[in-house]
Amino acid sequence: MGSAGRLIFFALLYILYICLGAGVFMALEKPYEQKLAEDIIRRRDRFLDAHNECMTSEELDQFVNDIEEAFQFGVTYAVAVNSTANTMWDFGGSFFFTTTLLTTIGYGHVSPLTVDGKLFCLFFALFGIPFTFFFLGTITYAVSKPSQILLDFLTEKFDHKGSGVGVRVCHLFILFVLILALFFLIPAAIFTALEKRWNYFESFYFIFVSLTTVGLGDFVPATAIREGSVYESTRSIYFISVSLYLLLGLGMMLLLVDTVIKIPQIQRLWEMTTPASSAAPSVSSSRSSSPAALHRDLLAKNPFGSKRKSEEERELTKDAAPIGRSYDAIRDKKEDS
Repeated sequence: MGSAGRLIFFALLYILYICLGAGVFMALEKPYEQKLAEDIIRRRDRFLDAHNECMTSEELDQFVNDIEEAFQFGVTYAVAVNSTANTMWDFGGSFFFTTTLLTTIGYGHVSPLTVDGKLFCLFFALFGIPFTFFFLGTITYAVSKPSQILLDFLTEKFDHKGSGVGVRVCHLFILFVLILALFFLIPAAIFTALEKRWNYFESFYFIFVSLTTVGLGDFVPATAIREGSVYESTRSIYFISVSLYLLLGLGMMLLLVDTVIKIPQIQRLWEMTTPASSAAPSVSSSRSSSPAALHRDLLAKNPFGSKRKSEEERELTKDAAPIGRSYDAIRDKKEDS
């Protein structure tokens, strides 16, 4: 099967995976949606029966539609009826909205209310999203240095055969456990303690949909802070703290993805679906290349710069670099003499 055929195969497999997910969600969610809709209709009818002398069904429907329209813009009923309620557009709320906008999380809990706000949102995101990706890449580069040190240590300690597969899997597993603990499990416990309506699973769920930039918006922090919490009176600080956590967490997720795609076996799988004209030259095709080209290929295959070369790499280096063979012969002659 050629590269084009493999690409079509993976595309069909991915579409099948999407269809499978759609079918499962439809089977799980549609009956519950219908149940909720029927319950709303029954409660509406009971309300109209109790107040039919002062309100018509059309007036009630219009009132509910007005509330739903306001809620779509982030104006909640609690803010409307309570003058002491916190608005979502104070500095902390605006900071949180800006962060979710530029990171493309986009919970949808609020959106610009004015035409000027929508227009500014377009231009601000146009330049801010690439800037955010650059900033997140900077975070990833900074935290990749300790990751590199860990990989070098594991390679020096355990990679006696030079293959590197087991070491890279172990390195990936350690990173996964650290990120899971520091950016998922512990923050989920903190959100559970602060958010009044969230249990531990819902807090973990919120973190997952946030750090994967899905941003469903069914759970948004600071909408119902637990009474007596230290952040209840400093809601803006809470919003800013969550925003900074999301930025750092996204950087760590990029590090994890970067570590996965730099595993040689993953790179080969990626190249299988890449057309031959655009695919990067592999190590096996470097026998006819220059020593400089071979060196670049080896670096691409071993981006972390492991101190120990595999047997295949050493053999290819000898085949592509006659000067290196001559130097080895001279050195062996000197040692014999």
